[in-house]
Amino acid sequence: MERREIGRAGRPRATDVDTIEQRVLDRAWALFLEGGYGAVTYEALAHLERMSKQTIYSRFPNKEALFEAAAVRQIKAWTAQIAHAVEGVPGDPLRKSVEATFRSQMQPESRALLRLMRDPSIKLAALRRLTWSSYEEYRDRLTARIRQGRPQLPVGEAQVIAAGIIDMISGHSARARDFSEAELDQYLALWTPRMVALAERLAGAEPALPH
Repeated sequence: MERREIGRAGRPRATDVDTIEQRVLDRAWALFLEGGYGAVTYEALAHLERMSKQTIYSRFPNKEALFEAAAVRQIKAWTAQIAHAVEGVPGDPLRKSVEATFRSQMQPESRALLRLMRDPSIKLAALRRLTWSSYEEYRDRLTARIRQGRPQLPVGEAQVIAAGIIDMISGHSARARDFSEAELDQYLALWTPRMVALAERLAGAEPALPH
């Protein structure tokens, strides 16, 4: 692979800068998820991406900035994916929301991020604000979907139900063991209908739980 250095032949083009940043973020995110926060070094990144450490430092001045940029990008991507999986698709809005959220939360990348966010050595206020903002945004969307089925339900009560559904899914994800890809497919096939049924009960629909 060709070694690429930035800064030797004048100012890099915007497209080159974007490409390099995406390469660094992609690689850093994979390393963070695989080895944890402490396992990532600029030396390893520079070696794996065949670029100088200065190239990385010029864009991410420290590991905190690198982790925050990588995590923020991923959280936004997941939020957009869940919204895309729900908006404009025929079917019950609450059911679709719970299905999309549960499947997203059970992915290895999501669970690894949750473990990283619980690491007491990571103290990134901006990232935690984004996480809370994403939570509030999704809670409000879920609240609206609950009230679509029960319009007489006060907003505050629907919001409490929505928060309970999110906590239920997050707690389940945190407690589940790690799976192979094939095992995860089987697990999702078994548990996604159950999570939907539990969510519908919380929201007042009270369906029969699948066996």
